[in-house]
Amino acid sequence: MQQHEERLRLAMIQSNVAMLDALVSDDVIVTDPAGYLLTKADDLAAHQSGQLRIESITPQEVKIKVLLETAIVFALMKLKVWVAEVAIEGLFRYTRVWHYSENRWQIVAAHISQAEEN
Repeated sequence: MQQHEERLRLAMIQSNVAMLDALVSDDVIVTDPAGYLLTKADDLAAHQSGQLRIESITPQEVKIKVLLETAIVFALMKLKVWVAEVAIEGLFRYTRVWHYSENRWQIVAAHISQAEEN
């Protein structure tokens, strides 16, 4: 599962829409730090348009729990991103649910929240 998380991290930094498309389920639901629910189309469009640019995303802590065809990832990431022309930097907690189906792992749910820096 660690290799899938790394592929996702690189795809996010590179705004690699084709790789993100492969790693994210068509039915994914993502809760962003502001509490909005986003779809796969929302995420891909943000990367494709340049509305979202991830300058760096550095794992600080990653815990993975695998249960048969489901994996839950709890990650603390240090981020520097641009949303439109606004820079956002800090620690963020990610919870991702991966599901194995049709010979591949894909993200089916995710939640992102800002974490306090110590």
